Amino acid sequence: MASNYDEVTFSLIINKSVNFLNENHSTDATEFRKSYIAVYMAFIPLSVAGIIGNILLITTIIKIKQLQTPSYILSANMAVSDIIVLAFGSVFLISNVVLSLQQHFNHSIYQVVCKVNYFTITWSYITSSQSFTAISIDRFLIMTYTNRKSPFQSKKILIMAITIIWIVGLLLAIPMLILADINPKLPHMCDLLPYGKNNDYTFSVYHLFALSVAFPIPLVTVFCLYFKVIRRISNSINNISNIRNRYDRNKRRQVHSTKMMILATLLFMVNSLPIMFGWFIALITGKSYVYLVLDYGEFIFILVSTAFFMASLTAIQNPFIFIIYNKTFRKAMISNFYLERQNKTAVIVVTHKSNNANT
Repeated sequence: MASNYDEVTFSLIINKSVNFLNENHSTDATEFRKSYIAVYMAFIPLSVAGIIGNILLITTIIKIKQLQTPSYILSANMAVSDIIVLAFGSVFLISNVVLSLQQHFNHSIYQVVCKVNYFTITWSYITSSQSFTAISIDRFLIMTYTNRKSPFQSKKILIMAITIIWIVGLLLAIPMLILADINPKLPHMCDLLPYGKNNDYTFSVYHLFALSVAFPIPLVTVFCLYFKVIRRISNSINNISNIRNRYDRNKRRQVHSTKMMILATLLFMVNSLPIMFGWFIALITGKSYVYLVLDYGEFIFILVSTAFFMASLTAIQNPFIFIIYNKTFRKAMISNFYLERQNKTAVIVVTHKSNNANT
């Protein structure tokens, strides 16, 4: 999930820099704005790379039977949410460019774009964090209980779990359509209101609950489960390395896959920590992101910018981790790629021969 937060980072940079220009009575604001439009456009290829990587991850898991295990299927589920948020993030970046080129900034259109963007970000992130939690449960049961199967090996239960994950993410993301807004003080930045426009403090309960479901609960769960898994692996690794039968080769693959899932989860949690901390600060201070930046200045600006940049990595990390770390997945993906090319070549040849025969 996770998520693409680059647009918020650069909105912050634009507004801070524009304010600097205004304070110094610069007459070169137009040229400055054009330079940052180029920065916006430069990050669209990053989103495209993330989308392509996640599509490759999904298609490889679908077509390679060996990879159709609960953990990989849940990873494909995360890839779907990552594609959604990267696609909407790209639309957001392009919208920023188009609106920035207009002489009069259209606040109403930008407000809608902000609301939709925060909605998709929240939905994607919670879907990813809950998927990582489900993967940790699956890995824990497989690696620590010899004669006990993971409940996710049942197709019915796995589909039910994935459905619940998406519904929970959707329900917790809907309030973002109300709370996400723009502030005239920094109109190019998507803001997040802690209590709503009418200071409705019931929204603080929502923020606390959504924050807990998104980060602390998954963090504690995966930490406890993977801690036990790591202990189990360390106790049995010598025995596994000394046995050569088929069962233990499968066990070694399970260990390797588990290590990869632990790495992916660790990176997800580390990259998400700053943005979750920022969300918590906004909640306890009762100030939106815009007012935090305006009231506390440079430090908060750097903190929020770094947080959003790190969080953006969660949407593109999994395909690259799988390709680099997992030899089985890498071979399967390459094999699937060449198989697709062979099939397309065969179709072209057959079509060409058929056309020649008809003529």
